[in-house]
Amino acid sequence: MIRGFSFQRGLSLLATMAFATSMMLFAAVIIALPVTFGQMERLRSNSQEAERMAWSITQLAQAELEANPEWGKDGTAELVLEGPGWPGKATLSFSTGDPNLRSVYNMSIDSNTIKGSLDNYVPSRSIQLIGTATVGQATRSYEVIIQKRGMEYAVASSGPFRMTGSNEAAALDSLDEFRGIDTTGGVRRDDVIKDDQKKTSIATSYSPSAGSPGPSMTFEDQLVLYGDAVASGSISGTENIQFKNGGQSKPGSNVELPKIQISDYDPTGPNSQVDQQWVKRPNSASYQDLPISGFNRWEGGGSELLLNGNTTLENGLLYVPGDLRINGSISGKGAIIVEGDLIITGHADLSASSQVAVLSQGDLTFHGTTKSQSLFTGLLYSEGKLDIANVTTVGGIIANNPTDPEKASVTVQDVTLVNQQEAVEFDLKFEVGQPEFPSVPGQVTLDLAAQRLEIIEPDINDFIDPRTGAYNGNPLVFKVKHTSVNGTITTYDSAAEASANLGLGAQQALGFAEGWADANWQTVLDNLSSNDHQQVPLFQLDPNTLLSEAARVKVFFSRYHNG
Repeated sequence: MIRGFSFQRGLSLLATMAFATSMMLFAAVIIALPVTFGQMERLRSNSQEAERMAWSITQLAQAELEANPEWGKDGTAELVLEGPGWPGKATLSFSTGDPNLRSVYNMSIDSNTIKGSLDNYVPSRSIQLIGTATVGQATRSYEVIIQKRGMEYAVASSGPFRMTGSNEAAALDSLDEFRGIDTTGGVRRDDVIKDDQKKTSIATSYSPSAGSPGPSMTFEDQLVLYGDAVASGSISGTENIQFKNGGQSKPGSNVELPKIQISDYDPTGPNSQVDQQWVKRPNSASYQDLPISGFNRWEGGGSELLLNGNTTLENGLLYVPGDLRINGSISGKGAIIVEGDLIITGHADLSASSQVAVLSQGDLTFHGTTKSQSLFTGLLYSEGKLDIANVTTVGGIIANNPTDPEKASVTVQDVTLVNQQEAVEFDLKFEVGQPEFPSVPGQVTLDLAAQRLEIIEPDINDFIDPRTGAYNGNPLVFKVKHTSVNGTITTYDSAAEASANLGLGAQQALGFAEGWADANWQTVLDNLSSNDHQQVPLFQLDPNTLLSEAARVKVFFSRYHNG
């Protein structure tokens, strides 16, 4: 106990002090509350304004992209929004110092999904736009990913659409995914049609006149559709459609189709930029197993060209100012363009690496053998009637005739339709000026054959400097194949090695061959110029660019971010 201190009086004093302190704190809070509420209100208002500005600048960026689809591609483009009428400042940049707020361009034809900003991924054929705005103390970001639509129809027409037999339609996201499928033994349905398949559409813009009772689109038999059936007019037979992935029938819809100007691809036409020295002009009425490379314009003089067997496109374009009939398969990469009617029968190619554009101003008939044994990858386009049967297609099919829409009808029978946007886009180039060795003349060949010898022509690329295109100085040698009387084949690395191991007759024949090669093949090498060899555009086509701006892109994803 402390002297002079009353315990009861101390308790009373403590209680009085506690009460006084609590009242002072309460008063302080009451005084401060209006300031806190005001700050919160201003912060809320500024946050809303920042969101509005962040959203607005992404809209400006989309307008820039509509005017110039390659805006942002070089990684330097940026926008700034500030000044009168704006309460703060908004920015959007493809080159910002903050990697987490950088807009990302991923719109190339062959792109894959990549890591973008804000811990998000940017799908192929897409652009991630990030607008960031600061108003007062509030900073907000708005992220939108816009994706290039491409041609989202597995098959579409401007005329009446009719489907019979057993058919399926779906879509694939990635062309690489498809090319990873082993199709050597045939196209298995489960490899290209899966339950989680991306949606597609089959469509027609045809709308019958008021006096016509016929529907725009008719389904007579079974269709498994991973997506929608879309028509400007009516749709008949929807009970035959098994819709997947939320697909549905959509009559009375707006359908837009690309219009391709076929004559623009004539390598000798008035709009052609092709140096005419590079245009080949085949003129026979028929060919067997024809390889096609570079620019080709058929000038046979008749009304129809016939191609039998395997037609192989090796970065090649064939333009036919008449009708074309192909009895066999088409493979490789390139384009076949026909001013008249085109008939393809017996197609049995199974190469998943092929990508071909087939364009016809007339009717187009494409009949394979079966869906599992006939595969076509690329674009089929016709201004006339299009009839396709017994094949699996990966890409897109369009029949469109804007001046006479009803003329471009479509009939589909027993077909698996896989819409793949990358497969209908083409950016092919061709090496022109590639030097070639002249063929060994007949007499030299006969002299060698009498000794059971054959020259193996060297690869001219082994003698070309890849940096300059000029002769690299390597000595000209060629291999020689010898077949003995009993059928044994021996290949020698050079004419000198063959001469050392064979008789006098062979030595004389090889001597003449070496002399001819020195006078002809060596002359080609010595005269090589670095300016001879160049790469030129062969065939460019993206149906997406032929649609209106509104149909070209779609918003794939959007969200706001704090800070």
